[in-house]
Amino acid sequence: MSKEAESLIKKLVQPAELRLGIKGADEIKSHPFFKGFDWKNVHKMKSYFIPEVINIIILYYYTYNF
Repeated sequence: MSKEAESLIKKLVQPAELRLGIKGADEIKSHPFFKGFDWKNVHKMKSYFIPEVINIIILYYYTYNF
């Protein structure tokens, strides 16, 4: 795991009053882990993983509480 990834995880699991992002999403976006990430075009990017929905009834069963 990279130093940047470790730092990001540690800062995201802090107590709420110390957690990265308490001042807004830009605080998270500016973390070194995301250096070079194109936030402006993220909606145009293809997902690395697209789950296959096999049975809509099973999907409903696992998600109906949410």
